[in-house]
Amino acid sequence: MASATAGNGSARRGAYAPARKAGIMNAPAVASDGAATVILTNEDEDDQLVSRDERGRYRIEVPAVSVMPPVTVERELEDERQRERRLLQTYRRHLDDTTHALHASHRASRGPASSPRAEHARRRLVMQVEALRESLRARLEATVETLAEDEWIFRDAAEGS
Repeated sequence: MASATAGNGSARRGAYAPARKAGIMNAPAVASDGAATVILTNEDEDDQLVSRDERGRYRIEVPAVSVMPPVTVERELEDERQRERRLLQTYRRHLDDTTHALHASHRASRGPASSPRAEHARRRLVMQVEALRESLRARLEATVETLAEDEWIFRDAAEGS
């Protein structure tokens, strides 16, 4: 059976470290009965699973993590308002683009009916209207799904009355 001993006398250092590494010697020792024992010696002080000081005691350090502020109802409501504002800005941009394309299509329609410019403006208008329609549909479907998931809350409140 293999025993793990450290060079400076502390117990079980580097138990999960790979066997072949700089500073680790795998020297098979042969006992008097002919059985071989592998003794692992660790010469590298940085090859530890835990941090230790010069006396071999565990070094306790504060982890470097950022603490998130607690989630409150007000914060959740503000986050929801911000999402709604961003969504409205997206819809406004689509509406502005659609209005611009509509005016461009109207201006182009005054010219020859088969002009490539008029056709491009019409295609762009149709694509923008479809994008706006799809965006609204996705948002409404998400809202309906959310309400369907929360239906049990309202059902329990109605039964309690």
